[in-house]
Amino acid sequence: MTLLDRYIARAILPVVLVCLAALLSLSLFVDFAQQSRFAGQGQYTLLDGLAYAALRIPQFAFEALPAAAIIGSFLALGNLSAHHELTVARASGVSVLRLSAPVWTAGAALALLAFFLGESLAPPMHALGKRMRAAALSPAPALAQGESVWMRDGDLILNLRPGGQREGYASAILFRLGADGISAWGRARTARINEDGRLELRGYEETAIEAQRTRVQSRNEWVMETRLSPEIVELVESRPELMKMAGLLRYARYLEANRLSGQRFRLEIHSRLATMAAVALMCVLALPLVFTNRRKLGGSARAAIGLGIALVWFLANRGVAEAGQLYGAAPWLAAWMPTLALGAAATALLLRADRLRWRRPRG
Repeated sequence: MTLLDRYIARAILPVVLVCLAALLSLSLFVDFAQQSRFAGQGQYTLLDGLAYAALRIPQFAFEALPAAAIIGSFLALGNLSAHHELTVARASGVSVLRLSAPVWTAGAALALLAFFLGESLAPPMHALGKRMRAAALSPAPALAQGESVWMRDGDLILNLRPGGQREGYASAILFRLGADGISAWGRARTARINEDGRLELRGYEETAIEAQRTRVQSRNEWVMETRLSPEIVELVESRPELMKMAGLLRYARYLEANRLSGQRFRLEIHSRLATMAAVALMCVLALPLVFTNRRKLGGSARAAIGLGIALVWFLANRGVAEAGQLYGAAPWLAAWMPTLALGAAATALLLRADRLRWRRPRG
């Protein structure tokens, strides 16, 4: 790596990190404002809301890093262009493609940061925040054991565990207590607790213990009034954003081995990888944009353009992923399509900027 390469890379990285810190500060404020609405429910306080928002910071940092990458790179390279440092490099015979090498290096370092956030910090801290929030909001006692949760609400004992066949659901085992002990027990294929505390059971089969016999009854759907919190289901539901990529792959294979769909979990794996690649591509995309508009834009305009590009990519990424699930597209295609389009645009603009020639202004 030459002196010029180190100079450009060191110019980009601090500005990107400052932009990321600004986005995280905004996220923390908005998230805390949303959580403050639940203060006073159960044992949930404002400090709990602040802790939950803080534990979500690594997840938001992973999602916001592509936006910070293009805004910070655009500002840093624009500053170098404004001080004619890029002009001197080009006049010395350095091509735009050669100038992209240190930008790729900075992008690769940021992609490694995204990998660290997405795999080491975000899933466990996000899961911890959800457990703390559920424990504070739920008025009923709950005991987490392994991957299941035991709760009691009056004469009802409920065990929720992973295995629900629909998103937002878990499987459940219920026990009813009578004067002489357990009066009935049942099992539901899927269970969900609504916002009003109602327990929805589907595929429910119950065995009632009577004096001289037992009686079995089945119901396709059954709704029960409880004092439970819907956040409890999130503790045991297999949510892709709370799992690492190795766990996502194992769970997807387990579902497919049992003739269930693992598309949602494979899509999450490819989406994370595509986001990491997008971080580096966002840095590189800023370089041709600087050469194309080197004398027309100020810092605020560059930040606005960078934010707009990141927003378009983010919406396309989410929209294509949802459409891929809806229409049964291959997970890799639904996850990578917006990032591949971003890469094609960056490559085309980079080649176009490399073909530009410096022209002496007419007197």
